[in-house]
Amino acid sequence: MLAFRVSAVPAWVGWLSTVTAVGTLVLALSVIRPEGALAPQGWLVYVLYMLPVIWLVAMTTVAIRRSGLAGTAFEETVA
Repeated sequence: MLAFRVSAVPAWVGWLSTVTAVGTLVLALSVIRPEGALAPQGWLVYVLYMLPVIWLVAMTTVAIRRSGLAGTAFEETVA
């Protein structure tokens, strides 16, 4: 929630972080249910495992773009 107040990251990344946190909490429930979509081998578990990966790619992209290093390596090899 700090991302919304300080504007350290874009708002969409803040919302993605919130969805990822809730999805991870739901994923923790997969050890309780032995059958259904939340079972350890259920389809929802596989979908929820992708949320942290998507969040990591988004945060890495935003961090690199905001640091100003996005094109530095290419410019050094060309020069």
